[in-house]
Parts: sequence; C-alpha cells; structure tokens
Amino acid sequence: MTFQLVIIWALVISVTAWFFRDERQRAARRLEERAAHFASAPAYRYHAPVAQTTSPEMTRRTAGLSDTQRRYFEELARQGQ
Repeated sequence: MTFQLVIIWALVISVTAWFFRDERQRAARRLEERAAHFASAPAYRYHAPVAQTTSPEMTRRTAGLSDTQRRYFEELARQGQ
C-alpha cells in the first residue's frame, strides 16, 4: 500500500513538472514566432521620413474674425502704442 502511494505521488509530481516545462517551452516558441513576424513583416519595417524640399509659405491668418472683432483688436493695438 505504501509503495503504491509513493508511486502515485512520484507520477503526479513528474507529470506536473513535465506539464509546466512543456507550457513554458510552448510560450517561448510562441514568443519567438511573434518576434520573427514583427521582425520580418513589411508593415513593421523601418521607413525613413521623407525630406521636405520646400518650406511652407507663411500665410497671414485673418479668417475667423468678423469685421467688428478685427476693428476692436486694431483699436486695442493702437491704444497700446
């Protein structure tokens, strides 16, 4: 009877250890597959930024203000001088 319990517990411990080792290896394989995908997939490759050849022109922004607001700010600027 004691011999059978020892054998059962030895079997349980060995199967449990085998299971956890196998799961750890499976996770490592999955991680390596994902890393290989991200390292070689075209969507994740490095793309150098495109150099801008001309600078954008500075435009004066006057849109968005009504005539009344524009006159108010002009008067405010005159008073400050």
